[in-house]
Amino acid sequence: MIPQALYEERGSGRVRRGVLAAACVLAGCAAPPPPAVPPIAGMPIAVVPIAGVLAGPAAGSLAPHAEWVVELRDAQGAPDAPVLAEARGKVAPGQPPIAFTLAVPAQALRAARAPVLRGAVMEQGPATWLSAPQPVPPDARAGFDAGSLRLEPHVHPGGFASRLDCGGRRVTIGFIGQGLRLSDGAQVFDLAAVPGAAPPRFELPGQPSTFVQVGEREATVSVQGRLYPRCVMVPTR
Repeated sequence: MIPQALYEERGSGRVRRGVLAAACVLAGCAAPPPPAVPPIAGMPIAVVPIAGVLAGPAAGSLAPHAEWVVELRDAQGAPDAPVLAEARGKVAPGQPPIAFTLAVPAQALRAARAPVLRGAVMEQGPATWLSAPQPVPPDARAGFDAGSLRLEPHVHPGGFASRLDCGGRRVTIGFIGQGLRLSDGAQVFDLAAVPGAAPPRFELPGQPSTFVQVGEREATVSVQGRLYPRCVMVPTR
């Protein structure tokens, strides 16, 4: 399952809708509707097909036994809300691209406030490739062609991941085994626990000037000798 937090835009907690260009409206033109997806053989009328392709990594570049998954969720639903629909499978030799089709219950799609589609590839554990959320119109009764969902490299933030606000700078910490992973923008540091430290402290092996000291609701973060302002936990929603 793709974690619900990954569907949220950083700093907002909601997926923002794009704004249509006004020039075409003033000129009296209209964009052609997306092509309808042909029904899946044997699919009941109360089900909406959503089709597309996962693309991005070079064909054959993924690890053996890698798996792919595409999920449709309500981005404005509860954090523990079930997925509306999903498709998954093993990555075959020569893939990607990976074609997929989801069978979405029409009633669930209409009830969703902000349905979004997202794809991922897992290589021996957490997702290592992830696509951006693709909005899906709730009234797509005849089906929806999602086109190409481009997979981008994704670094797993670690278990029980938490976001920290360090004086306006956002970082993420999460547990990796007995250690802690610190994600600061494009930089990722895997820190080791310092035995006997209280409160718990984690340092980069061989570079103790990069560390995280974790309190109950706040933390002290230093990256390569640069001490960040006091860091406080950011609510997930």
